[in-house]
Parts: sequence; C-alpha cells; structure tokens
Amino acid sequence: MFHNEQWQLVKDFGSSDIDSHRSLAGKESLAESLRLLYVSLTRAKYRCYLFAGKTRADTSPINYLLHASGETRGRENPAESLVAEMKAMTAATMAGQLQEFAESSGGTIGFRLMNRSDVAEKSLLPRLPAASDQPYLRSFSGRVDTGWRVSSFTSFSRHESGISQQSAELPDRDEARQAGESPIAAAGGQSIFTFPKGAQAGIFMHGIFEKLDFAEPSEESIRDLVAQGLERYNYKPEWEPHITGMVYNVLRTPLSPTQFTLGTLKKGSWSAELEFFFPLRFINSSTLGELLARHGFLSGGIDLARLALSLQFKPVKGMLMGFMDMVFEEGGCYYLLDWKSNHLGNSLDDYGQSAMTEAMQSNFYPLQYLLYTVALNRYLSLRVKNYQYATRFGGVVYVFLRGVSRGHGESRGFFRDLPSEGLIKALTDLLIEEGG
Repeated sequence: MFHNEQWQLVKDFGSSDIDSHRSLAGKESLAESLRLLYVSLTRAKYRCYLFAGKTRADTSPINYLLHASGETRGRENPAESLVAEMKAMTAATMAGQLQEFAESSGGTIGFRLMNRSDVAEKSLLPRLPAASDQPYLRSFSGRVDTGWRVSSFTSFSRHESGISQQSAELPDRDEARQAGESPIAAAGGQSIFTFPKGAQAGIFMHGIFEKLDFAEPSEESIRDLVAQGLERYNYKPEWEPHITGMVYNVLRTPLSPTQFTLGTLKKGSWSAELEFFFPLRFINSSTLGELLARHGFLSGGIDLARLALSLQFKPVKGMLMGFMDMVFEEGGCYYLLDWKSNHLGNSLDDYGQSAMTEAMQSNFYPLQYLLYTVALNRYLSLRVKNYQYATRFGGVVYVFLRGVSRGHGESRGFFRDLPSEGLIKALTDLLIEEGG
C-alpha cells in the first residue's frame, strides 16, 4: 500500500505500475520507521543506549540513519538500494563507521563494540542503584483534578450515563441513525424527504455547504459538489436532482429583515466550520438550569424552563469548545447558522415552525446555540470595531434542509431566534472564566 499524489491510500493488486508502486510503498515504510526511531531516541532524559548490529533487517531505520551512503540516500528507491548495500557490508565495517561517528560528536556520543563476554558478564551497562539509594521511580501521592476537562455542547446535553465525558467533540452532524430505520420511505418515491437519514446524510449535506461559494454559487459548481458527495458516500446518482434542488431552495429563499438570500452573500463575508475554545468557570447542571429557567421563553418559542429540567451533566471546569457550521455578515449584522439534516416528516408542513420548535427542544439545540452565541459574541466584541450585541448581532438561523421551500419563504425549514442581550450577558458571566 502507498499514497498517491493526492495523498489517498492505494492498494495495488497487480497493475502495470506495480514496480513503481512497490518503490513508493518501500519509501513510505522506511520514512515511517525513521519517524518511530526518532520518537524512541528523543524520549531519553539523561542518557540513551542504542544497540545495533549486523542482522537480516537490512532496511532497518538504524541502518539507513547510520550506515547508508550518500548514493543510497539520493536514490528514487532508497529502501531497495539499502538492502543491497547492507548485504555487502561487514560487521567490522559497520563498527568502524560507528566509531568515526562517535569521535566526530565532540564527546556527546560514545561507542563500544560488544562481544559474547560482555553479554555473559552483563558488564556493559552501569548497575542500577540499590534499594537504599535514591529511587529512579517515585510513588505518586498527589491528587488528579478530574473536574478540569474540555467540555462541549455534547457533554452538556447528554445525561451522564449516556455519553463518555471524555469523548471528543466533533462538528455537529445531526441525528444518529435509528436501528431498523429504512433509508427510503415506502410511499412517495424519491424526494428530499425520503433521502436516507442518519449521521452520514448529515455529513454529506454539511460537506456541500461547507465547500460552497455563497457569493458565486454557479449551477456547475453545485452539481459538482453534489455529485462528488454522492459518490464519496456511496449514494445513487439518482438522488442528484433532489439534493441539487434542496441546495437551490436554501440559496434562493428570501430572509428577513432585508429579504437577502444566502446565495448572494458578499465575498469573504462568511466563515465555515469556525472552531472555538473559551475558558470555562466551574459549572454544574443546577446552576446552569436555574439561570435558564429564570429567562422563561426565548423569542423563537423555546421553553428554557423545560430545557433546564432536562440538564444532567457532571460538574466541570476547564475549557468549552465547539464548531459553528457557519457565521456570516449581512447588512452590518452577524448571524450564527447551523445546517440540520434531521428528518421531521415527508411533507413541507412537517417543517413548519411548531414542528421545528419541538425538534429543537427535544434535541437540546437551544442550549447549543446559546453556548455558541456566547462564544461568537465574545469573539466579535474582541475583533470587530464598535461591535455591540444589541445592534450588530442578527440572531441564530437553524436550517432544516429537507423542509426548505423558496415558495414558502422562512415559514418552512428556517428556525430563527434572537436571544436577549441580558440572557447572553448572564450566560457569559456564568460560563467564561475571568480574562478569557
């Protein structure tokens, strides 16, 4: 196996180029062995002993590092050349090269030729200290603070028994595939509603919008992105018109307050997959829940008191991290956008405001966008001149991709909210460590 020019892993089972591919594979294998040797040799703190000798492992990284000639190093296939060179080299020659290397080190490297008596008498290495001497390893008697860790929306929104608190946060990819779920609904044939569900569908759809040029979304570029995604995730080409149609609906639906569209954003006015970290104060589910409950309902219809009752996570401090699908600027205001591939039903009416509100509530998405808004507001306040939340933050936009319809405008597929400045300030004070 080897990597091609696009750094894709390739397995050649017998092509016409197998000889050159073997050369590439050997070169890669030698490079990886050298990397591991480097890691091993650089871990010693006071002294490192390296044992080498004439063995059958002609392509060992030690042989390449210490004995390969300049001619071998310059070959297209150094591994193959090294084999021939090492077979012709005697142990005495190798010892002589090592002795010269040690003498040129200015005293930092020593060399000693081992013989059978050294091994038998175990006289090569200095003896370890007796038990009464200072021990090399000491017993750890301290206490590890397990409360400090990197947290995320995922760890805040799942019960303690439902997810490992040490699991890594990844860019959000919507609903997990349910056991026994049919990829295509029995009735209605193919449509954006019957496109396969689950995490892979979310990754596929997110990937399109992550790479899309919103300033110049040409038909050709959209078709190419869709076709590449279908092929990559092993979906049938027949889905292309349904996915392409969904993308057009998203780009061409007018959005308030100025009836702008996502397909006419200015060049450089958006960022995709924006990762953030901020220092997190000590927090537990009850203190966060109490704050949310005090603010009642959000403007988008979310019941924060209901959300607060569902919180159950381990107390934590440390860092909070996350990935924002997209942040964009339009008309002087900044918006936080998240793509959702969730399947809510097989008709546009299943993606109305009440249905989306319930989906948001049941999936803890309001907690997600509140945490992300805190992070984005903090970022903008530090980076944008004269930024003020009340006048420059446009709100959050959650796009349920399967339910967007240009003819229905924002009433289908677009869930929007603008959390109050008071709530965001209170959350900032509760969550962000001073100086963060």
